[in-house]
Amino acid sequence: MGTATVAAIAALLIAAQPTPSVKGIDRVAWLQGCWETASGDRSVEEQWMAPRGGSMLGVSRTVRANGLAAYELIVLRERGDRLLYHAHPSGQPAAIFMSTVVGRDTVIFENLEHDFPQRIGYQRKGAMLLAWIEGLENGRARRIEFPYRHVACADAVRTQPVRAGRPRSSGGPEVFQIPCSLSPALLAGGCVRVHWALGATGRPAIP
Repeated sequence: MGTATVAAIAALLIAAQPTPSVKGIDRVAWLQGCWETASGDRSVEEQWMAPRGGSMLGVSRTVRANGLAAYELIVLRERGDRLLYHAHPSGQPAAIFMSTVVGRDTVIFENLEHDFPQRIGYQRKGAMLLAWIEGLENGRARRIEFPYRHVACADAVRTQPVRAGRPRSSGGPEVFQIPCSLSPALLAGGCVRVHWALGATGRPAIP
């Protein structure tokens, strides 16, 4: 058996081996990013951090012509082989929903003991994300949809490097404003920004 034949067989065997399936929170990594929908004088923004430490954090904000109308902080984390959706909406008690469907582009959470909604769902199709809440309210079925589109995260493009201090022969220090991390501080309309000073070596030094 020639060397080329052996190599070809080895390649076929490697290709035939099953790839590890995506597990845990990584199954809904497709949620990450910034999403927005608008209708009339209302706009809704929702932003999700990437999976890390068995969790994802999300925040949403609803704005009308007269200002902030509602906001919500969401903690999505692993609970056994299911996902737990811990919602903290403005003006309402926190509530927990457990996943009933987790797929490559769809996830649904449910809490039949909750007043409304009893189900929360997301389905992604390319650059579009359909989010919905549904259930019974006063004995009648109700469903509210949020047809999001993917948008650039604003904080990722707003900051530019600015010169700090006196220039030196080695190039002088630069101070860069790092985009805000997603945090509950956003809910209050503020955000703590971190500045890294880059010296001659190019290494960041946090003051």
